Amino acid sequence: MHFKRQNFTDEQTAHGTLKKVIVRHGLVPSVTQIAIAELPPGAVVEFHSHPTMYETFFALEGCARYYVGDAEYMVRAGDLVIVPPATTHSISAETLHRVFYWGMATDEQPCPQSAGPAAREGDEAVCEAGGTRVIAVVPCRAGSERIFRKNTKPFAGVHGGLLRIKLEQLACCPSISSMLVSTDDPEAAWIAKVVEQRFGKCVRVEERPSDLAVSSTTTDALISHIGDLLRDEAPDTIVLWTHVTSPFFYSHAYARLLGEYARRLREGFDSLVAGQRMTTFLWGPAGPINFRGEAVRWPRTQDLAPVWAVTNAAFVAPLRTYWELGDRIGKRPYWFECNALESVDVDWPADFELAERLWLALCGSLSGANGKS
Repeated sequence: MHFKRQNFTDEQTAHGTLKKVIVRHGLVPSVTQIAIAELPPGAVVEFHSHPTMYETFFALEGCARYYVGDAEYMVRAGDLVIVPPATTHSISAETLHRVFYWGMATDEQPCPQSAGPAAREGDEAVCEAGGTRVIAVVPCRAGSERIFRKNTKPFAGVHGGLLRIKLEQLACCPSISSMLVSTDDPEAAWIAKVVEQRFGKCVRVEERPSDLAVSSTTTDALISHIGDLLRDEAPDTIVLWTHVTSPFFYSHAYARLLGEYARRLREGFDSLVAGQRMTTFLWGPAGPINFRGEAVRWPRTQDLAPVWAVTNAAFVAPLRTYWELGDRIGKRPYWFECNALESVDVDWPADFELAERLWLALCGSLSGANGKS
């Protein structure tokens, strides 16, 4: 069989983008379709799945984020992505993105793990914990004394910056029901609504009172304010407090964390804190904290008693904790261990620069040739 170029015309996809179908269903056994699609900057292929089809994507031009199960990939020209049957997936184009893709039918039954083990683990465990909803709270103040526009300024070429990255990570975690953004920044509110439209997950934006939007505002006061905003929710609602300054705490990490939270509730813990386990020599105003004993002054670091550092990636507790204790953690929190990358917390200009370099090394630039997203 021979087909000429004029046989291949542009047509609309079910997702609103254009494709050029090269091989249609029925022409080659087991091949459902071979096509080339072109996604303009900002285009989104919404989450969907194919019960009995493998879908393979080969990027020809530009870059896009691919969300496959509980994983997230930054895909650039020359990269290949394979989506198993019954796996929820989505594409968000960062630049003009051309992709060659094909589907292969299979007689295999959909794999029960295809939605992503971490995501399913979080969903099932949270249900067992009795929480009907998981609300992710994202505080996002306009002013930052150390980094100007820290939350929303472009980050490694990502327009919308750390806030956009964080909200998209939360939107891609199936365990999370909705998000609440507390902000006094119109730009942050706009970014939140763009993410809501793109991903179809509710992002509630609440304008923060001016007296809670100054550098002297205490976290305790903000916790009380969030508790008041959620007065209409059930006491067992799970509140996941997180910060945009943890860009490497991905969606699958949130799913894993929520699953761990549910399991630890059954062991008597009442909340969870994301932290980094420190086994290094620590010194405080009164002297050594975890070394300089009588027998050995300088022990091996692996023999030191661990000390936990709060990473600010996540605090998880039932909503009643906010009302009854005025806190985002309970009286017996469980420490969820983060690896070095998940523990990155952008607080100072040097942190921002280092995090950008890490992001570029791991994900590649999102700006593309035209610098737009």
